Amino acid sequence: MTANAAISTPFASTRFVLAVLLLMGIFTGSACTQKNEPGSSGQSGTKTATIFDPEFNVEYVSTTIPAGWIFQGGVFRGDPCEGVSSPFYRVSSPDGLAGLKVFPRVDLGWSNNRAYIPRAEQGCQPYEGDLTAAGYLQYLIALLHVNFVKDVTEPAQVEGARKTAQSFYGRMASYSGDAALARTTFNINGIPEDEEMAVTLICHTENLLWPKGTNKKVCTAEPKLVWAPKGKLQATMELLGPAMKVKNNPEWVQKWSRHVAQQNAAIRAQNNSYWAAQREQQAQFYANLQQQTIANGEAFRARLDNQYQVHEQQVAAMQRGGDMNMARAMANVDAQSRMAADACDYALGVQRRVNPDTGQAYKTDSNYTYDWVDSQNHHVLTNYVNDNPNGIDGRRDYVLTQNEPN
Repeated sequence: MTANAAISTPFASTRFVLAVLLLMGIFTGSACTQKNEPGSSGQSGTKTATIFDPEFNVEYVSTTIPAGWIFQGGVFRGDPCEGVSSPFYRVSSPDGLAGLKVFPRVDLGWSNNRAYIPRAEQGCQPYEGDLTAAGYLQYLIALLHVNFVKDVTEPAQVEGARKTAQSFYGRMASYSGDAALARTTFNINGIPEDEEMAVTLICHTENLLWPKGTNKKVCTAEPKLVWAPKGKLQATMELLGPAMKVKNNPEWVQKWSRHVAQQNAAIRAQNNSYWAAQREQQAQFYANLQQQTIANGEAFRARLDNQYQVHEQQVAAMQRGGDMNMARAMANVDAQSRMAADACDYALGVQRRVNPDTGQAYKTDSNYTYDWVDSQNHHVLTNYVNDNPNGIDGRRDYVLTQNEPN
């Protein structure tokens, strides 16, 4: 693979969109504001950088960057393709020769039925064929005109992407995660630069109720890169390690959850209103039909019987289509509600657990893998499976609870 390698066909339809994002810098999104504040982490030479969300009028996420470095960022707003919002930002040294970029994510969609391939205006960029993180990374290398040096992907990074996919989609659709990393080189005003480019790819497949056998696949590609003068890349990656992670603001998560709930309520109200109107129209049709039949006698009734049968068939077909559309809409509503609850639990650091003996569900600290509980609701939290409190001081009633994924 080289910088001049041909672009894979699955990404050809996204070439223009991503090229625009890259040419404008990464600071293109539904909301793009940023703020730097003095750090309070206690680490020498760092500061806290935050991204402010003007829609909810609250800070979105925060991260830690080296003091004196430049930070810019924004919010990539959730869309009909993927309802979850995500941050994008750039951290760069004062001379611009070293830094980190987390690009706006790219949502892509595909279906084995061409009629259901997502359209660009729905938020998903359409693609065709198999989609892999390595293929998307090759596409970025060609698009950015950098020189490929070697692949540095490790199995642990691929497994991490798979677990991320499971945490978001495991309970409602088949999921997959993939990752790819590569070392590249380029020049800044004649100065040789080393770079590490990474792509995380998260996909989920939904089997549609109708037509039978139709499925739809949605993938989210999240590119990021770190660059530094030749020979200084590893030190720069270690320096920017904290900046590669963001901390969610629980207040933002709560506001977003309420916003999703309001949208879901509006969808339900719209569906209820639509079907109420349909039932009223149908009732009026039959009332008029009966009056007309009585007024015109048996001869007219014989002619209307045929029209009645045709109308019944049309209503039944419309009802079937409406039921399927409503089922899909409700599935999307429930999926967004579950994602909102999971995102809130993740931000607040809690884990939903169930007592297998009583069926009682509750939430505790997600930093611990195992939670033992007794009949007096006393909890023993631990990360070691062999830490069994039963037998200590004669206790025999502790039960190991079961985790549900956030």
